[in-house]
Amino acid sequence: MQEIFVDPGYEYTYGEFVAGPPGTHLYHCYWNMAEHLSRGLYGAFIVEAKDEPKFDKEFVYILSDWNSKSEKGDDTHGVGHPRAILDNDITTINDRAVTGNNPIVMEAKEGERIKLRLGNIGQLPHTLRFADGFLVTHEDGYRISEPKTQDSIAIYPGKRYDIAITAGKPGKRNFYHSIKMPPGAGEKLMAEDKQNTSNERKQDHSKASTDKKAINELPVLVLDVIRGGQ
Repeated sequence: MQEIFVDPGYEYTYGEFVAGPPGTHLYHCYWNMAEHLSRGLYGAFIVEAKDEPKFDKEFVYILSDWNSKSEKGDDTHGVGHPRAILDNDITTINDRAVTGNNPIVMEAKEGERIKLRLGNIGQLPHTLRFADGFLVTHEDGYRISEPKTQDSIAIYPGKRYDIAITAGKPGKRNFYHSIKMPPGAGEKLMAEDKQNTSNERKQDHSKASTDKKAINELPVLVLDVIRGGQ
């Protein structure tokens, strides 16, 4: 394919397509993908259906994770390397690092219907929990035939979910975040490591890293509900 350079201040249309299917999608580059994803080269692509249900508020949140050692230059394996994945220690939402002390605030009025579009472009499984519960309406851009109500959702790499909530009584309610690795995930990732490391050290490293990911829940999103007349 011919390489085309676009100078600053100019634009070029590489192609056109018909948008579909309706739903929440993710886009990113496919060259040196592991590094580019870790550096934030991605985004959400939303296709709205003609009969899209109406909501009072809509929010789009893309979760990701990366290794702080890469930023400090201490990551000898390189950004996105399989050996470094389990050491990813920073969680971002829309490229904003969240630590539990700086949650993203969503403002709504009492009784408003809210749609959240969630996606995981990172390399770890991100779990969100909302005690008041929510309705899962879409998965990977497609409507779920039988929407279900639940209070937590695990979003694995590349997955997308649309959820709907109704703002309850005035007050602040937290969405709690955690990373919970499935059983055996650490060993599987470490098996992909091509370096000459003993099996015993691999198992020790993977177990420690996996245990480290079973961290306590932290508030990363806050639904701030005010009275309808305000």
